[in-house]
Amino acid sequence: MTQQNVAEAGGVILSLDQVHDASVGGKAYGLARLVGMGLAVPPAFVIRDARRGAYPEDLDEHHRALGNTTVAVRSSAQGEDGAEASFAGQYETVLGVADGHELRDAIDRCVASAATERARSYQADTLEGGSVSMNVVVQRMVDAAAAGVVFTADPVSARRDLLVIDAVAGLGEALVSGEATPDHYGVTLDGRVVGRELVGDAALLSDEQIMEIAQQARAAADREVQEARRTLAVEKERLAREATDHHNTAVAETKRLVEEAEQRAAAAEDRATAATQQANANRSATTTRSSTEPMPTTAWKRNQASRAPRAPTKPM
Repeated sequence: MTQQNVAEAGGVILSLDQVHDASVGGKAYGLARLVGMGLAVPPAFVIRDARRGAYPEDLDEHHRALGNTTVAVRSSAQGEDGAEASFAGQYETVLGVADGHELRDAIDRCVASAATERARSYQADTLEGGSVSMNVVVQRMVDAAAAGVVFTADPVSARRDLLVIDAVAGLGEALVSGEATPDHYGVTLDGRVVGRELVGDAALLSDEQIMEIAQQARAAADREVQEARRTLAVEKERLAREATDHHNTAVAETKRLVEEAEQRAAAAEDRATAATQQANANRSATTTRSSTEPMPTTAWKRNQASRAPRAPTKPM
């Protein structure tokens, strides 16, 4: 399908196992990576290059495949959640979407959020004015008793031996929006829960739940480290090959230039030798001709001969 056809169709739907890079945005790629790690991720699909007012023909089919439940519709723009910017709060998220009509409206809201004045200003500051391709994640919602975020390193102290969990009751939207204050848990490498800070009288998470979250998060972090090391090793190998190729190319080019210089010098020497030989041959020919030809009789010599005394003639 051409890019024009994709635009006319309102994008293309991909399952999470079809997502292999961040071309569909950071959120979709992050979910796909979690699935690849074997973590429990609610089923979802991604609409690549979503368009307002235009929808993929198989949208309803994929929607039904998520089950008879509400879904969350979230933006996943290119450049979002990157190394230099997160676009947190800039794009739209719609929760509790129940039917096809609401789904289409939510997709339109996500796409439109990329064109708001606030989002465009942020794009200009962080993406150097580049255009934004909006992708949309549609994911089955979970009736959560508690939700939150986990950091495999303490974001305050930067301690890598301390994992941090922040959790709120219900959906995590209240946490990321700042509407609710979370329970806070710290977990050491040996599995001890430390620094337990509770908002209510009872903890939202049991010790068993905390341990399960910590184990999964650290397993995911370890896998990311291993993947980063593999990527680094591949990159080092590529750079080494390029350096070797550049070296070999430079050596070959130097050899070629030297050979060309030697050839030019040899040609110049040959021309000089030929010129010298020709000059010597010309001089030799001139000397030989001069020694074999009679000297010309000059007028002076003829005049001197006419003046010489003649012997007397005897009388007959």
